[in-house]
Amino acid sequence: MRFAWFGFILLASVSTLDAADLRITTVTHHSRVLDNRIDDNFQDFDVTETSTTYVHGRMHRYVGDRNEQPPRDALNGPVRTVVIENCETSTWAVLDPDRREYVVGRYAPENLAFARAASEKRGQGSRADLEELNMSVETNVDDTGETMKIFGHTAHHFIRTSHATPWGEAAVIMGMREETTLDAWYIDADPKVPRRGCQSEDLLTIERDELERMTRETRREELEGPTPHGFMARSKLVTRISQRPPTLAPAGATYTETIETTVTEFSESPLDPPLFEVPTGYKLVRCLRGGPYTGDSCR
Repeated sequence: MRFAWFGFILLASVSTLDAADLRITTVTHHSRVLDNRIDDNFQDFDVTETSTTYVHGRMHRYVGDRNEQPPRDALNGPVRTVVIENCETSTWAVLDPDRREYVVGRYAPENLAFARAASEKRGQGSRADLEELNMSVETNVDDTGETMKIFGHTAHHFIRTSHATPWGEAAVIMGMREETTLDAWYIDADPKVPRRGCQSEDLLTIERDELERMTRETRREELEGPTPHGFMARSKLVTRISQRPPTLAPAGATYTETIETTVTEFSESPLDPPLFEVPTGYKLVRCLRGGPYTGDSCR
């Protein structure tokens, strides 16, 4: 088993729970099946990921297991990642359970004024500069009215369907069509699941506002139906893409990607403080071998 960073899925939410301890485990299955391909580097894949997020105040722990088949490179196949954060001190530790080694670091102080100015500067670009990226998106959200109990909370069932087509120069360059269906259950809860990196709410607000601005500038969107609220506890996202650039016609790529996500554990029971400490017997090193934390000293 090798070591690498593992991406954790953070899910959206509404009604508030007090700042209780949290333990949330999510299993995600991500696959892609190609009908045809542009080149041999564009391949089918099948990835299963299991992640657990632990929250105790401003102390966080993330544990992830990932297995990709077939492995694309040395960082794929069976992989485990453990990250511990202390957001009071802006410090982090990444553990390699196989070698019983760890590295430590500190997050750089946030410069909210710089982030805000940079976002505003990016927003001053000409719309013409973004013309080739523009998409037309039609989305419909259906509240099925179905409910069920998940982890003692009421869950509501929503189905979101979207059809995206390029327009302007993008229609000529990409020749792409995209159809997406998200079938999801949302529970009436708002667990305060942190975003890795200890970013403040102010910084997250800046990033969210910029994303919304970019979406408005690069897409024509039509949305019908209610907005789902709550914590997404179960979902199946199916995306079918047909990309046939005229320069490659009749070649191109037509494929389907499926992402199924299930929260298998949702607990607010008190957590043991040692979970947020480096275990006894681990050795502090300059870098971890075989993952994105590898430094020059490991080579």
